[in-house]
Parts: sequence; C-alpha cells; structure tokens
Amino acid sequence: MLSLFDLLGWYTDSDKVSVLNWANTSGAGLSIEHPGAKKFMERFPPPQAQDKKVTHLTKQVMKSALGGNMLVSVNYMYSDTTRSAYVANLDDIKDWVKETPYPWVAWILSAIGFIEVFSSFIIGMLLKKAEPVT
Repeated sequence: MLSLFDLLGWYTDSDKVSVLNWANTSGAGLSIEHPGAKKFMERFPPPQAQDKKVTHLTKQVMKSALGGNMLVSVNYMYSDTTRSAYVANLDDIKDWVKETPYPWVAWILSAIGFIEVFSSFIIGMLLKKAEPVT
C-alpha cells in the first residue's frame, strides 16, 4: 500500500514541484529565498565563484516551432549580474522531483514478503516430514 502511495505521488515534495513548474512556465527568475530554490541549490550546487553571492535561479529556454519547450537549462545569477554555467536541465529537474524521501519502503516490503513466503515453505516442508506414514 505504501508503494502505491509513492507511485501515486503522495510523497512528492511540493517545493520541488514548484521549481519544475517554474522551469516549464515562468518567464522570470526564481529567488534563492524560495524553499524550492534552496532545495535545488542543495541538490545542484552552484559552481565555485569567489566573492559572488547567488541571488536567484535563471534559465535559458529553447522553444520548438510548435511552442513547447525543447530545452531548458537552469543556472545561477550572481549579485554582479553574471550567470554561472548551467547546472541542470529539464530532465535533471524531473528526475530530482521524482526522487522520493522513502526509497527504502518498497525494499523493506519486498523483504518482508520474501521472508513470509520462504518461512511458509520451510514450515510446509517440516510438517510434511512430520506426517505419519500409513
């Protein structure tokens, strides 16, 4: 049941989803004070830059002829208005959003199920040996 909830997205972090929505739709930068931007910064740290303070996330978007986004590259904007090299693209962000804080749940449930099936097999074998022969 817990794995089903994970597949349904009940454990999805709304701050991460807001960064993905920003990358897909927004035309402005995202302040580094935004909770999602802080989590993004932990997962995709900015390149080392001496005496430069990160102010917000920016992006470069390449659109297709049909209007959809072909490529989105996210980078950091520094206080002196320079940009870092790109740190993530849209696929990286989608994978980051899909990461669950509970990846071990499915493994634990699988292990419990395996132990239960294996132990019932052993008990069945022992009971079959214990039956008297007539």
